Amino acid sequence: SRCHRCSHKHDTMSAVTVVAGVYAACGILGMTLLGFRVSLHVSGKAPITAHTVGAILGLGFAGVFASIGLAQDPSILTMDKLAFVWHPMCMAAATTSLIPPAFDLVAIRHQPKARKIGEVLVMAHAALQWFSVFASAAGFVTIYSLKPEGKHFLSLHSWVGALALGLMLLNTLGGAAKSAMIGGLRWRDAIHRAAGSLAFSVMCGATATGMYNKVLVLPDGWGGALAQPNATWLEPGKTWLFTQLEPRMVYALLGLLALIKLLVLYPRPSPGISTSHAKGE
Repeated sequence: SRCHRCSHKHDTMSAVTVVAGVYAACGILGMTLLGFRVSLHVSGKAPITAHTVGAILGLGFAGVFASIGLAQDPSILTMDKLAFVWHPMCMAAATTSLIPPAFDLVAIRHQPKARKIGEVLVMAHAALQWFSVFASAAGFVTIYSLKPEGKHFLSLHSWVGALALGLMLLNTLGGAAKSAMIGGLRWRDAIHRAAGSLAFSVMCGATATGMYNKVLVLPDGWGGALAQPNATWLEPGKTWLFTQLEPRMVYALLGLLALIKLLVLYPRPSPGISTSHAKGE
């Protein structure tokens, strides 16, 4: 009926509004806190580190995805349904523009001149982590709503992505629960830090598999046999990014993603703390 169609259109417009709002909020938060981090360097409170460089490059990486998505279809903000480009845009924002500065800000809280604002840095870290969860959720809702029934979670990319989202959510909830249990923000936990590094690594893996190629692990759908790894799994192409860019540009972005991961996970003991203590969060 006409009323039903109007209701459906209202629901899809609401979904577009929510996803676009989450994406915009993530962009504003990421750029603001990265600017705050640079101001700490300018004021002499904390030096630029490998993590900082990774965060700056990560923002640029997510910006490339945003520019490609908007160039492909500038009307995505006014469409009456979610466009596919929201998926890679939101996932890139979560992976490279929010998590890297979250790592960087929490890592500098032990700098002698930054200890007075340690709790502020931890709160910024938590905000970035939660917004990375929100951005990932927006990206997940987008791709899930666009696939027909029975076509969900058939690819290697979707499996790695689901694992990444689960790890990230569990670790973010774990951090919030520990802060609530001890009644404060000044704590370190080696398991929390290791789990965060693992979640970020898997997020990068999900991003890379989505960029590089399409590998179906359940080619016949659920209930069918698992596909056996073969040479075609290494063949690039058939992804959204390959339809928008020349292959050499896709490879360059994959290389940039690998560099961001290495910089963000670069081990750096905190000043004034023994190496054994530095392993904790």
